[in-house]
Parts: sequence; C-alpha cells; structure tokens
Amino acid sequence: RPKHTREAYLPAAGSLTQQLWDDAAEFFDNIMSTPFINNMANGTITPEEYAYYLKQDNAYLATYIKSLRALAAKSPNSDIAEFWEHSAQVSEAEVDSHNKELDAQQVADKEDDPSPACLAYRNFLADSTINQSYAVGCGAMLPCFWSYPEVAFRLQPAKEAWEADHPGQEHPFAE
Repeated sequence: RPKHTREAYLPAAGSLTQQLWDDAAEFFDNIMSTPFINNMANGTITPEEYAYYLKQDNAYLATYIKSLRALAAKSPNSDIAEFWEHSAQVSEAEVDSHNKELDAQQVADKEDDPSPACLAYRNFLADSTINQSYAVGCGAMLPCFWSYPEVAFRLQPAKEAWEADHPGQEHPFAE
C-alpha cells in the first residue's frame, strides 16, 4: 500500500472527506508505526500491556458513551438521535467484550485510572459534547469514528498473516 493514500481502505464519501483523509494520512501512518500497534499486529504484546490497553479503553469508553448520549439528546431529529444511541449501545458491547477478555486474564479491576492522555481526551469529549453546541460535539466525535476503524482496517492484513502462520488459531488480539 502506498503511504499517504486511502486507496485500499473505505472510500471517502466526497471531496472534503478525501481532503481530510489526505491531510491526516501521515498522522495515521505514525499511529501504525508505534510499538504498541506493531506488537499488537504481530501478536507479541504482553498480556499485561494488553490488559492495560483494555482498562484504559474502558476508562475512555465510559466518557465516550456519555458523550454519544449527550449528542443523542441534542440531536435535531429522532433518526439522528437513534444513530447516536445505537453507537452508545455498540460501545457498551465493546466494554462487555473487553471485560470478558479481562476476566479470561483473571484481571479483577476492569478500569484503571486514566492516563494523562486518556484523561485529557475524556475531558475534551465531555466538554465538547455536553457543554458546547451540537456541531462542536459532532466535530469532537469525528476522530473517534474515523481512527478506530482505520486502525482496525490497517491491522487486518497482519491478523490474517498471523493466522495463516498459525493454522487453527485465532490471533491473540483478534478482538
């Protein structure tokens, strides 16, 4: 895949979306080159590191879910409110999935104190969606809707390669 293009992933909805993706391409390439993502991709992240990630994500998701519901409450119509509420329910299912993974690792605490970066982002989301206008809240949520699926799409080939090298086994971090 050539760097800084979106050719292999979900197509942009239009020229503005394409421009935003083009402008963010280097940012996403930097995310994908972090040791955490590389170790997740090749299956070598330690169980402790993975548990920490899941607990931090749970801490983040607690605010994310509240923020989604805040946008549902501010939505201009019931169809859009339903979208935000459905997104909150999907995120609650993600927390449940994380907790099952943590239970399998026999981790008692399902949420850590948020790291400084997690706390700052949580505060930003909460302020943007609860205290600011609907448009500001939607803009604050956009990176969440774009970055997580983008990382998952980019990890898919590594997951498939790992599973091809380990017949009959699921990638250890397939969630």
